[in-house]
Amino acid sequence: MVMHGLVLMDMMFHVVKFIGPIMEDHGIIQIRTNTFLCMMRQKAGGIEAPKCHLINSGAHIMDYEFDLIIKKDNLSKMQLTEVLHEWGGVMYPSVPAEYASSHGIYFYEVEDIEYFKRLIGKDISDSFIILHLKSDLVFELDYTINRNPDKLNENNLLSFIKDLSDLPEFYLLLIREDEIISDVYEVNTKDDIIQALTKCFDWNNPRDVLIYKNDTVSNGLS
Repeated sequence: MVMHGLVLMDMMFHVVKFIGPIMEDHGIIQIRTNTFLCMMRQKAGGIEAPKCHLINSGAHIMDYEFDLIIKKDNLSKMQLTEVLHEWGGVMYPSVPAEYASSHGIYFYEVEDIEYFKRLIGKDISDSFIILHLKSDLVFELDYTINRNPDKLNENNLLSFIKDLSDLPEFYLLLIREDEIISDVYEVNTKDDIIQALTKCFDWNNPRDVLIYKNDTVSNGLS
């Protein structure tokens, strides 16, 4: 098992050595490599993997969970469509339901509503849907905000999040493993959202946040 892990690590290093020079910014490759090595160390030597991605400068990118609560009738406004799979000539939905955005970002529907009720301290009616981000795009956004802000306009996840400002109501949770909200930001504009994300992903003082907008006449989530 140890030898197998070492062989895989050696292969990974050669891949990074080959593709690194052709990347304009290979910081993300470094992050992915560190994550891979941590996993292999844990499997090969029983060493516990860290809860974050390490970068050469010593900075940390924390592992955030991304959960979005929006009205079901706003799915089309966010250009989110349910993903169907063909089997025997018939189209079937995923279980749990899976959604894809026009930005090429995938989510699955969260069915454990009680968890989010406890987390945010509010009731959540059946008119809302909770979507969990499937990919690791959060730490790529985190890295771009801190290391490459000039490329923020090229980040698909940020483009998607900024589009949320066009909705009358949404709730975005960015939480790490402690599952406690430390800051709550009410936003109205795209600039408000960027400011909230910048505070959330501050490497000197990362925060677990709820970012929300509610222009409706209701008290929200009901």
